[in-house]
Amino acid sequence: MKNNIKGISLIVVILIIAIIITFILNIFMVIIIKNDKKIAEENIFQEDNITEENETTENYTEIPELDEITSQVTEAKKAGTIFETTTTIADKDNQSIVIPKGFKITQDSANTASKGIVVQDEKENEFVWVPVPNISEMVKLQNGSQTDYEGRLYIFQNEQGILEEPSGGYGVGTNSYREPGVITNNTDSDVASGKLYDGDTENLTKAGFNEDLNEDGTVDAYDFQIQLQNEFNEMVKSIITYKGFYIGRYETGDLSKQTAVVQKNNTDIANQDWYTMYKLSKTITDADSVVSHMIWGCEWDSALRWMTTSEDEIVSKITIHSENRGNYEEYYVNPTGSKEEYKVNNIYDMAGNVYDKTMECLGYNSRVNRGGSHLNNAMYFPISARGTSETTSKSVDYGTRSALYITISE
Repeated sequence: MKNNIKGISLIVVILIIAIIITFILNIFMVIIIKNDKKIAEENIFQEDNITEENETTENYTEIPELDEITSQVTEAKKAGTIFETTTTIADKDNQSIVIPKGFKITQDSANTASKGIVVQDEKENEFVWVPVPNISEMVKLQNGSQTDYEGRLYIFQNEQGILEEPSGGYGVGTNSYREPGVITNNTDSDVASGKLYDGDTENLTKAGFNEDLNEDGTVDAYDFQIQLQNEFNEMVKSIITYKGFYIGRYETGDLSKQTAVVQKNNTDIANQDWYTMYKLSKTITDADSVVSHMIWGCEWDSALRWMTTSEDEIVSKITIHSENRGNYEEYYVNPTGSKEEYKVNNIYDMAGNVYDKTMECLGYNSRVNRGGSHLNNAMYFPISARGTSETTSKSVDYGTRSALYITISE
């Protein structure tokens, strides 16, 4: 009897152990199945992600972002459109840019006006659009006149610039900074009565001003003063109409030839007097939709004031901090546009390289140069710096920069 009981007990124990083992094995199987399911789900998720990434990459190269689709600048640039009429288009920030007839937007242009829209004419001269939303910050009517304008000239003691108002005032009618104006070395109030510089027929003939000769076969500073005032007024009328102008992307080149250019890698950018460069600046483009000219001081300042509005902190402070943004403290002059690091808003070499002579006058015998040169220190001669030189002087360190204004359609 006892043996039977022991046998039964052993069988019960074995059954209990078997049940426990089975239970444990079931638990392990559940865990394994769950893990396999989780791994499978993770693999599917990873595969889905790769597919989405591949689809996104593929679509990004084929379908531009919405703001670029709506940008007329981007469309015109991609198409290489040569505009058959002077046309106002919008960038993706809805800022207006006026493209002159016969020009196209370059492939390396920015897509927004704030970073520099570059246009090119049929001769491959390149210019950058400078917006001027408020003309009253650029020019003003001369005292007592309802038709003749003068430039408002700025110094840049801070990044934004302040109006240049030295003791005794500035502007037309003074011997301080002024434009438009003439210099003749005459120190009395009737500046134009002098016979040197702008009062010398030989200089004015060199400048291309020989169409309206006086009875004695000469031209004088009075005549030249009228011409400069008319040129300035026409530039102002254009900017009032189109809310901007174009500045040369490069310093003016081919100065020893009959026709000047505004093109990359030009080395013929200096060693001519002011009168020769004034004349050559008018020869740059054949397009009847624009007028090319030597840059006015107020155009230079407007370009700088536009730069100070940049979201790029370095660009916004360029007017007083031009270090590493131009050819400074070197023995040589660089070919135009040859250093990408010397580009600001798509404009090359405004800081350093060669002094850029302008239309602005100072004193009795000088016109103003801007931006410093390769011989200067950037701290003392930043992009906004003013220097002066006689209009008859030549130097390998003195060149110029040109600008365009758009002709007003009749």
